[in-house]
Amino acid sequence: MELRGQSAFLFSCKRFTYQMEYDSIIISYQFVEFSCTIGGKLSMRWTNWFQSKLLHKMVLIYSLLILIPLSIISGTFYLRSKSIMENQTIETENRILEETSDKIDNVLRLIAKKTSEIADNPAIQKMLANDALPTQYPLRQNERDYIQDAAMEALEIAIANTKREAGDFTDSIHLYNRSGGHYIAGQGKAVQFYQAFKILPYDQPGTPQWVFFPDHRRMVCAAMIFDKETGLELGFVLFMLKIDHVMTLYENYPQNAFYITNANNIILSHHQSSRVGDLYTASKQQGLVTLTHKSQVSEFKYISEIRTDKLTASIRKQAYYAAGLTVVSWIIVVVITYLILKRITNPLLKLTRLMRSAERGKYELIKDIRTKDEIASLCLSFNSLVTETQDLIQRVYRTELLKKEAELKAIRMQFNPHFLYNTLEYISIMAQNGQAKEQIPIIVKKVADIFRFSISPGQTVIPLEMELEFASLYMQIHEFRFGDRFSYQTVLPDELKRVTVPKLILQPLVENAFVHGVDRVHGNGTIQIVAYEHEFQLVIEVRDNGGGLSGTEAALHKKGLGTGLENVRSRMLHHYGPSAQLELLQLEQGTCVRLTMPITLVEQTEAG
Repeated sequence: MELRGQSAFLFSCKRFTYQMEYDSIIISYQFVEFSCTIGGKLSMRWTNWFQSKLLHKMVLIYSLLILIPLSIISGTFYLRSKSIMENQTIETENRILEETSDKIDNVLRLIAKKTSEIADNPAIQKMLANDALPTQYPLRQNERDYIQDAAMEALEIAIANTKREAGDFTDSIHLYNRSGGHYIAGQGKAVQFYQAFKILPYDQPGTPQWVFFPDHRRMVCAAMIFDKETGLELGFVLFMLKIDHVMTLYENYPQNAFYITNANNIILSHHQSSRVGDLYTASKQQGLVTLTHKSQVSEFKYISEIRTDKLTASIRKQAYYAAGLTVVSWIIVVVITYLILKRITNPLLKLTRLMRSAERGKYELIKDIRTKDEIASLCLSFNSLVTETQDLIQRVYRTELLKKEAELKAIRMQFNPHFLYNTLEYISIMAQNGQAKEQIPIIVKKVADIFRFSISPGQTVIPLEMELEFASLYMQIHEFRFGDRFSYQTVLPDELKRVTVPKLILQPLVENAFVHGVDRVHGNGTIQIVAYEHEFQLVIEVRDNGGGLSGTEAALHKKGLGTGLENVRSRMLHHYGPSAQLELLQLEQGTCVRLTMPITLVEQTEAG
């Protein structure tokens, strides 16, 4: 294929050189050849995967032999059970609609009963009779007040009993006398269609009936009140229901799927209260089924709309169950086949995997070799090779570790003489000053404390609080030298006192601040050591108010840090790795050396 591609390329170059008019034909040919090459590679990869392992071929063949008959059985089962499941779903939805209708009818029946009791109440009849014919049914003022209080109390009792027996369905109860006088119990709105209720054709005096139209979107039960002795019409009572509480009677239905209508399909209750009063028309939307049930206590109709996807939900569930059973059975067979075949080829596969891991530098031994055949012999030979290789790596690792420890010891040995030389030079200068001779024993005592601390064995890291104390000892030595011309300050938050740092990591930085900063200041020199936390890292800054770095020093620091700072950086890299940093910053007045390192507590270090 490569020779063919090279020939095609040379041939294309010649055609392009001698016949420019055929350039588009050459490009088309190269594109076709490229497409064929890609298709061939994909086909070759699939073939190589299929032919690479016997395990792959056996698993694939057994999977197809099991999957095909299982799919045929599941499909047949689904088709035969589809019609049965559809009929069962329709029956279930009808039963739910009947149960919901019975629940609503029970409430309507109770409301009608309470309305009838109100119409038959003697106090209410006497009050309305006095309103209609005060001369024929005269009442003194105190009798009138008593009768009216009893009538209003009867309305409140009706509301309370309804709430106790059925729920908080009562919006309000309205009483009207013959002349339009109005009495109300409850917190509902005023009556919207009074004239309609006044001329309402009641089936029978005193018998409650459910009104075929809503009032302020409220369902209404009405009854005419009359004098049983004379048959005189006294007025009528309106028992109005709360919109939202009526909805709770069919809350088990999905949103916008249930309607209460009158005999003429006027909507009396619906999830969307804005549709109350509209004319209900059966939806012609495809995939929608409408079920209707007639109320037993009124002319109302209960309508539910069911989408076909709900009707077929159980069917799809059964289909999913069959498909899932097929898939699970197929997976079980595939897993069993795979485990059996893998047990046969597992030793060679494990050996291949471990050899590839060894190529990447990860060495593992083959365990649980239970056979004594040729494969077991090969595995034992591999284990022997891995063991010898690991021994060699350990020897090399220990050699490198000893080399690094020797380098670190050399750095610390380089630090101690350097510090001793500078300190003795300061003591020599002070010894030449007669007035300062008395301070030399104090200085020597502090120097001895520093050296006793520096050579104490066993501790490579110490708490930051202790490190600052010994840095302060070093600065106190220089206080004797400079007198009032030098001062220092340390800032250490309480939460950072137990954070550990490498031993004597600050002393070279303080010494660098004296040599390149305080020694060059003609006035008062200051050194600040500030520790703080930034982004979960410990930051320590050693600042001085010297003249900063000169041009020559800045150039040298660009090439690399000085010996003291370089030793500090080497120690930090040894302890913390690449996460530790040392920065040398030029301030407006003076220099700042900043150390950044991970936060490690004393307990963690000791436990480690």
